[in-house]
Amino acid sequence: MTRFIADWVVPLAVEVAAFEPTNWYGLAAIFFGGFITLVTSSIAAWATLRARKETSALTEQITNGHKNLFRDDFDSLVRALNEVRDDLRQERTDRRRDVKELRQDIDRRFSELNRRLG
Repeated sequence: MTRFIADWVVPLAVEVAAFEPTNWYGLAAIFFGGFITLVTSSIAAWATLRARKETSALTEQITNGHKNLFRDDFDSLVRALNEVRDDLRQERTDRRRDVKELRQDIDRRFSELNRRLG
């Protein structure tokens, strides 16, 4: 890289600094260089402004005017899901207990019927 700078960049910079137009063609070259610089910087500025607008729109979508933090909303959702899970577990326990009571009742009735018949 150092060799490239020494061989190409430094001599080019010296030639550009020493360039003094002696006719209209030289002046046109300076204007053309300025025009290219202006166009290039304008394109870069336009791209930067466009990127800022897109970032701003994305920020508005993410923020969305919520007063609560996403983490708080997520934690409340997890708590609600845990409550539902606990309720389902309790329901399953109650159902199994009821089924057990029904089986005992049926067994008792069949044994009583069997005792009467037999």
